[in-house]
Amino acid sequence: MLRSRRWRGILAAVLFILAAGIWYQFHRASHQLRTVWVSGELPIDVRAQLMPLPDGAVILRSGRWLFAWDADGSQLWQQFLGSAWPDCHWAFSPQAGLLLFDNANHLRCLDPLDGSLIWERVIEAGGPASRRGSRLVTSPDGSLIALANSDHTVLLDSSGEALQSMDYSALEGEIRSLYAEDSGRLTICMKSDGPQGTLFSYYRPAGEEFAPVPPFGPGISNTATQLDNGLFYTDSRDSTSFRQMISLSDAEGSLLFNKTTQGTVFHGKGRERWLAWVDTGMSHSGDVACSIGLLDMDSLAFRSVDPGDFRPVDILSIAPDGGLLLEGVPADNSSLALARRNTLQPLSNRLQATNPALAEWLNPRRLLDRNTLLYISPDGRRRLCHAGKDVYIRRLPSNAARWNEFGTVYGLEFELDEQGNPRTPDAKMRLHRLQLPLAGNNGQ
Repeated sequence: MLRSRRWRGILAAVLFILAAGIWYQFHRASHQLRTVWVSGELPIDVRAQLMPLPDGAVILRSGRWLFAWDADGSQLWQQFLGSAWPDCHWAFSPQAGLLLFDNANHLRCLDPLDGSLIWERVIEAGGPASRRGSRLVTSPDGSLIALANSDHTVLLDSSGEALQSMDYSALEGEIRSLYAEDSGRLTICMKSDGPQGTLFSYYRPAGEEFAPVPPFGPGISNTATQLDNGLFYTDSRDSTSFRQMISLSDAEGSLLFNKTTQGTVFHGKGRERWLAWVDTGMSHSGDVACSIGLLDMDSLAFRSVDPGDFRPVDILSIAPDGGLLLEGVPADNSSLALARRNTLQPLSNRLQATNPALAEWLNPRRLLDRNTLLYISPDGRRRLCHAGKDVYIRRLPSNAARWNEFGTVYGLEFELDEQGNPRTPDAKMRLHRLQLPLAGNNGQ
């Protein structure tokens, strides 16, 4: 009888542990980004950049190296760039290929399928500039290429033939941004310091010179970004207070939408018909609730999206249906964090003395900064997702984000010491392609 009771007790304990493990794995999987593939070991570079391609392939630039993988994670090629190209600008054009600009007078176009050189052009006008003082962009459809070096802008077609060269050295300040429309019209933004603070001035070619164009929104200290649909998104400061204004204008400067916010705004993003920005809620008059502004640029309908107790620091992507993918930090008292601690921590504590390995396995995972995302569906439902341990999500530059499918996320896996440096001199990293756990990739 005693032996029977003991076996029933052991069986009950085993079943309890198995049930807890199954529950935990189910709970964890529903909130963890799904790993699609992981690359082999790569030379570590905490500044590595990514260029997703329309067919699902991706190219990574790490120091003086380029690495490319197809959509299934098979490595396509790798190439050593040489000493002149480690800090170059790069862009992708479906009509041309992968573009590399050395910030001076050389522009290369590589085949993204095998890394071979398609063409190379020497820019005769202008001279070397720093990465900060130069630019490389494409038009939204990729048919045109525009660059800026020390004192000239150059417009080229997808075969690398120069169409226009303009001297901008007479413009005051330093270059902040360069935009090329599908029509070939350029807009250059120059940043300078004035009596009211930092000023942003905009110019377009007029004959053989650049002529000023009016700001693309009201207020002062306007920072405007031209979106792929040709409209300009502007955030600016009110002339009588520290409140910020969000504006949307057409390419000629006509105001389409304007809204004054209660707090500091940053990281506005536009994709297809949607424009979104983070209203931090932080202001000189006191903090208010953080929110996400979402504007339908077709109908100009606006709504405020509540991120709950999640603290967003960037808008990673916008779905075709208006769903949002935010990067940030979950609050210590977020519902997911509380659920994990309240349910798993007591169980982990009870097992610590009898089964330390199982206790560690059940221990609530830390939701690390820089690897936590919040998905908000169009109807306002929220899902907190995270990458695995030591996998840090990478933001995509604006000229790369347009080609990335919604729900696809890239992260780099590497181990750093407390100072943020590689743990060993020969440390390696791996690239992870991750997927938001949704039915489909379009936010449905």
